[in-house]
Amino acid sequence: MPETTKLHPKQPVAAALASRAAVRPALRQGGAFALGLAGGWAVLYGALLPFGLGLTLGLPADCFAACAAGAALSILFHGFGAFSLDSLCLLCAVGAAVAARWLWPGRLRPAFLAGCGALVLGGVCFALGPGGAGFTLVFFCGADALLAGGFGYALQRFPPEKPGFGTLLAASAVAAALGGLRFGPLCLGVAACAMVDAALCCRGQEKPALAFAAFTGAALCAADPSLAP
Repeated sequence: MPETTKLHPKQPVAAALASRAAVRPALRQGGAFALGLAGGWAVLYGALLPFGLGLTLGLPADCFAACAAGAALSILFHGFGAFSLDSLCLLCAVGAAVAARWLWPGRLRPAFLAGCGALVLGGVCFALGPGGAGFTLVFFCGADALLAGGFGYALQRFPPEKPGFGTLLAASAVAAALGGLRFGPLCLGVAACAMVDAALCCRGQEKPALAFAAFTGAALCAADPSLAP
């Protein structure tokens, strides 16, 4: 009679954990790509686009490249048919940040200097070149660099995968991306944020709901100032 092999009771659990560990990196990179799409699409006050570069600078080492790809794709679609100089500067800045993070892994200062410096330098070059865009482009590129640097630094200090300040920052980028999308009288950003806030309240998480409402509300007003009243 052939001997039957008895499975250890912990083997099914170990197999489930192994399969989850294999899927988790793909889910993280997919989420980073989607977050990059939202960050590259979000526009603050009709002119500023800091989230794509900020997310590329601030996300962990296993996610920043996928996020940068999503941000670059959104920036390209945002300027479809009317590609602007600030969009070109942003693409160069995202590329410089990715190259610096690959060349100096674990070192944040080179990535911040490369990304934000490329953004400002690109604005200066286009402003001073033939048929220059003027001081306005330099001003907006400098503002984008400051906001992106602060956003990326905050994400480095407070990772978005841990509940807290980092999660709220990531949520604000998504809210700002959805804030400019309307279907008739319905603002998609307001509806999505209200549903998440209602779910938090139903679970009895009053303080997280209040913090989420404050962050996403500010992002929605920055994306569409008509929502402020």
